[in-house]
Amino acid sequence: MDIVIKNLKEKYLALITELSKTLDFEISEPIDNSPYDPEFTAKIKQGDEDVEAGRTTKIILDDIWEKESIEKGLADAEAGKLNPHAKAKKLYEKWL
Repeated sequence: MDIVIKNLKEKYLALITELSKTLDFEISEPIDNSPYDPEFTAKIKQGDEDVEAGRTTKIILDDIWEKESIEKGLADAEAGKLNPHAKAKKLYEKWL
């Protein structure tokens, strides 16, 4: 017969271990029935530990947008997709 004990307090572990020796029953490690890949859950746990330890990098979304915008502009320029200054001035005159 198998019995599962859940939420056993640490302070009772030694008592249960001694009881198992006296009554001749086996204590086995818990079986992980998680539907998630153990490698994936290990990465999530590591991420949580990194956050708690302050090992993080702050990413500002506006900075990402600005960088992508600059890279797109450079790519357009390299591809010859350029507009004359007069056209740009007319397009953006209400903000100038």
